[in-house]
Amino acid sequence: QVLQLGLCRSSKMMEPLLLLEHVNLFVPDAELARDFYTALGCAVNPEATNDRQVHVNLGLSQFHLPFKRNVVPGDPVVVAQRWLGCIELLSAEPLEEIVSRLRSERLRDAGVVVDVASSSGTCMVKGPWDIHCAIKLRTTAYSAEVAAAVAAAGHGHAGGPGKL
Repeated sequence: QVLQLGLCRSSKMMEPLLLLEHVNLFVPDAELARDFYTALGCAVNPEATNDRQVHVNLGLSQFHLPFKRNVVPGDPVVVAQRWLGCIELLSAEPLEEIVSRLRSERLRDAGVVVDVASSSGTCMVKGPWDIHCAIKLRTTAYSAEVAAAVAAAGHGHAGGPGKL
């Protein structure tokens, strides 16, 4: 199934955002959120993940994924928030490995759809709750050493940067 995700190349977008340090999205299912975002290559942040939210790291950025709307009384999220566009992720990991994880039975049953455009080296993903991602291999212009140096200086997140 070919994904038509024109959202990643919207002509209405004036300038693409280059970095979002934190993306906050309500999710109704914490385990599905954890499964999906770790399949993308994110690392669970053990210090910030708790009984009301999942935090995952991707490089120096994070997704905050609350599944309870507030601390007290802890009302569960019943409607997921959706990012109105496409989130482009750069990865040092081979796309085949990411695709293999994303095509697990659990994620497929949750509606995750993956399309690999081998000519462009891009993996298009429609995730749970209609989250759209484009995953590309990062170029040599980006260095994992930079992320490691920033984290070592105390500016990273617990759990590490993940594979993105």
